[in-house]
Amino acid sequence: MSELFKLNSPETTIDFIITWAEKLWIPILEILAGVIIGKMLKKIILKGVSKAPDPGLLTFMASASDIIVLAFFSIIAVESLGVKLTSIVTLVSALGLGISLALKENMSNVAGGMQILITKPFSIGDFISISEHKGTVSAIELMFTTLTTRHNKVVIVPNSLLVTDILINYSRMLDRKVTVQVPIAIPNDLSLILESSKKIIHEADLRLIDDPTVCYEEFVQGYAVLMVEGTVRPEDYEETKHQIATLIASKLNAFNPSTSPSKIEIVDEDDNQTSGSLKNQASD
Repeated sequence: MSELFKLNSPETTIDFIITWAEKLWIPILEILAGVIIGKMLKKIILKGVSKAPDPGLLTFMASASDIIVLAFFSIIAVESLGVKLTSIVTLVSALGLGISLALKENMSNVAGGMQILITKPFSIGDFISISEHKGTVSAIELMFTTLTTRHNKVVIVPNSLLVTDILINYSRMLDRKVTVQVPIAIPNDLSLILESSKKIIHEADLRLIDDPTVCYEEFVQGYAVLMVEGTVRPEDYEETKHQIATLIASKLNAFNPSTSPSKIEIVDEDDNQTSGSLKNQASD
């Protein structure tokens, strides 16, 4: 029978506790040291993110360093208990295989993070679109990438999705096309509306790089589709497109309520699909 079952007296129990306390206090201190050093190393690495040429690499390293340091000190702690290093390596290998099979999605996220750092489809500060989410990349970590939307919402995206799904990086180009379509009912004085719209757009304080195009794009189902198109910097795209839509709706309604559009469509140039609309609430 083992010593665990021979604790027949208080003295034996106390001796047993003292013996194991003497064996465990050093491994416990080693694990605590690993936790503290790992956190400190992570903070030191993150301090250099703002000055680094590749902030994404540093945020990834910071996430990985904490785990690696803790794992290293844990191995030392187990070895301090008298377990041979070869046994530890065998056990870790077996556990690693089982864990990798059980957590293959998480492992694919880690692999995705490494692929992002190597291929660099985007960097911290880039404005990207993935699936139904758009935002500015604020962090690239071991398993996830963090986006901040223009509504100040935080979106956590698995790295595996970023390397397998179609991703649009708007920041790779120096400018973007913003297109707003305004359906105007026929009959109306289309020439007068066109000239008034040109005047409204050209006199407005919009963040456009070049002179905007204001014209009728098509005539369909009793409507003339007035198009306003201009070039903006990527960081000004979201604000400018809604400014144009709001400006057109309010100015046309003030000009003549009968010309006020029921819906204004905002078209993304990357897929030529409507990305949003502004419904005019003014009544005739």
